[in-house]
Amino acid sequence: MHPSRITTRFLFALSLSAILFAKSNDDVVVKEDLDSLQTLTKKSPERAIRFARELLKKVAPISESNFEYKINNTLGEIFLDLQMYGQAMSHFTEANMIREKLGQGSAPWLLINIGNVYYQQQKYIKAREYYLNGLDIFNSLKHNQDNRVSGRKVSLSNLGRIEVRIKNYDKALNYFREALDVSKRSSRFLAFKKAKEKNSIVYEGNAKGVAYQHSLISNLYLIWGQYDLAVVENQKADRILKYVIEKSEKKPSLKAAKKLMGDNLSLLTEINVKLGKFEEALIQSREATQLLKDWPYSFVSHMEVESEFYSAQEELYLALASLDRGLKVCDIEGLDIRKISLLENKLNLLKANKLERSALDISEEINRLTVKVQEERMASLFDGLEHKADIMLRKEQLSISKGKQVLISSLLGALLIIMGIIALNLRNKKRFIDQRSKLVKRKKQLVDQELKNKENDLARMSAYIVSKNDLLNSIVSDLEYHTSLIENKKDRRLMTPLKKKISEKIDESADWDQFQIQFSLAYPEFIEKLTAQYSDLRSGDIKLCCYLKMNMNTKDIAQITGLSVRAIENKRYRLRKKLRLKSDISLESFLHSSKNSKNDIISGNGVA
Repeated sequence: MHPSRITTRFLFALSLSAILFAKSNDDVVVKEDLDSLQTLTKKSPERAIRFARELLKKVAPISESNFEYKINNTLGEIFLDLQMYGQAMSHFTEANMIREKLGQGSAPWLLINIGNVYYQQQKYIKAREYYLNGLDIFNSLKHNQDNRVSGRKVSLSNLGRIEVRIKNYDKALNYFREALDVSKRSSRFLAFKKAKEKNSIVYEGNAKGVAYQHSLISNLYLIWGQYDLAVVENQKADRILKYVIEKSEKKPSLKAAKKLMGDNLSLLTEINVKLGKFEEALIQSREATQLLKDWPYSFVSHMEVESEFYSAQEELYLALASLDRGLKVCDIEGLDIRKISLLENKLNLLKANKLERSALDISEEINRLTVKVQEERMASLFDGLEHKADIMLRKEQLSISKGKQVLISSLLGALLIIMGIIALNLRNKKRFIDQRSKLVKRKKQLVDQELKNKENDLARMSAYIVSKNDLLNSIVSDLEYHTSLIENKKDRRLMTPLKKKISEKIDESADWDQFQIQFSLAYPEFIEKLTAQYSDLRSGDIKLCCYLKMNMNTKDIAQITGLSVRAIENKRYRLRKKLRLKSDISLESFLHSSKNSKNDIISGNGVA
């Protein structure tokens, strides 16, 4: 056969291999998917959760990319915003484990997120620990690096918030001022100030960050009761934001600046109410209302401020009308948790004005919404557990598929080699004997390689069985933990069927049966002969014999079974006793011998 024909067939085989190994675009996560997820997070958290879970199913079981980490981190942030702290912590913890598996260590922003969960649960000592760890990492980055500036600012601000919560206002002020100093000394804010002198604008995002820090300090002074100082800080933020709004030509940046301005005016309304400047407060409240109408969360918060403004002037019906405006937005946007807060304020107003009959209806609505939120959170918890099970199944299927691809590749390679040898034999009969010898040798190598592949598949299957059962046990533990947090006994009983269903999946006997089937493909009749000759061997003994037959040493067996080396050595010792081997016969050589000679066995039950 002409060499060109051999080359043609070789290229055809390679093309076929490429087709077999090619992955569909539907099974690969790309950067554009992550961008779409971030965009969806701001518009619809529920849709973002569903999309993120679909992306997780596409991530390969053994992937060195950060996609799986980023998706879990985003899911944690969504659940944190929804005040579902258990689910948020679960995803943040999973993200952290992925980072550790990749050998990348903890990400500082992930530490901040975990700290935020503890902060929302009022576990301030744990929150402070994570904020400080994140701050240390940000401090170690290069100076004037964007991530370093924003990270230090957020870490310091969060530490300040903790001090505000525990009423340590002096220390909180120090943290807020340090965060402000970090923002003002950044190269980008210095560039903003320089451009401002020329009546132009650059880096408006960094300018908004400085304005926000002034607002934080203003809010601290408000809580502290130092209203004049609160006004001074508020005005500093106001001047920066007004300039950004006046000069910015970027719509997203302009919209964000207006939102910050609205929040700042809402804060100023509160301050002027405390100072008794009601006319000024009214003007600022109306301006804030206009600026925040496109931001549901901030608008609802401002309606509470506006209600307090009218209450301070004993305008009950105007105060109630403000709360009703906020409640209407909550109904439109589905903000049930914020609605409960508004209803509680309305209830307190009605009770304070001795309108108990109206207050009764509000109380019933609060109870109804509270039950609804609890049911939604319970449903979300179930969805999360089912999602974990789906991911585990998906990874198992991908692993099996990868094993099949390796086998196809081996067979394709063998076929290609055989075709080449036949072509050369037809072309040159004088070299027939040499070529035949090479063919026999190569076939033996292929058989050995195939056996080695099967041994590797068996090792991966054993590791997967241990990993699967460990994961299911971990899920059961997590489920029991979340169940313990549920106060209602009836609700706790709802978790029992799910725990039972997961426990049923921890089926070691079924796993062992599957392992035996695969092992028999590599070593036919080995297990049958062994059990026929030694009927007192248990399944654990047979497993150990299988691993030794696969040329695995004690350390490898310990790693794949999750046991200690010492435990495996003890198992080996007991196995020798059951096999009644002579002291000069190694366990491995006995299991690898074609016939287990009776000369290798001693009489009695002991070992020489």
